Amino acid sequence: MDRIPNWISFILTFVDLRTVTEIKLTGTIISEAKPNIIDDLTSLLQRACNLTSLYIHCPYGSGGSKLTAQHICAMTPSNVKHLATPIKNLDEAKICLEQLQHLTTAKFFYLKNRLLLASFIEWLKQNRTGSSHFVGALYTKIWFGNHSTQPKAIKVGNKRMKLTDEHHNS
Repeated sequence: MDRIPNWISFILTFVDLRTVTEIKLTGTIISEAKPNIIDDLTSLLQRACNLTSLYIHCPYGSGGSKLTAQHICAMTPSNVKHLATPIKNLDEAKICLEQLQHLTTAKFFYLKNRLLLASFIEWLKQNRTGSSHFVGALYTKIWFGNHSTQPKAIKVGNKRMKLTDEHHNS
């Protein structure tokens, strides 16, 4: 089944999208990236005027996700400040960052192309000045603006204490 008829109207009966601030999209239907589903999701997300966080999770089955950067950008409204999504490769991340200039944070999950991460970080420094990043085992999180991921050190008596940001929980 490609699409449930009138599913957006059904959801709008129960949920006032004006009150929603965070949405998590998950499931194989997302990873199939069928045009009518992407269009429906885009329409639904555009109605969530207070949405600030969008998390897209596509299970990587044997065929992998068909979701592209263009799909991600189309679905992400301009009021979203925090995006977490899987990507096929780091070029897809670049496309998202070029088109979604309104983001405050972006977290990209990937399974391949980790070897190209250094060139992506260099691209990030050149194209998104003032950004900082954290590289995890299967993801890279990026902050835009004045946020810093660098540990801060303070002195207490004759001892130094390191204070770090909570970048592992996001």
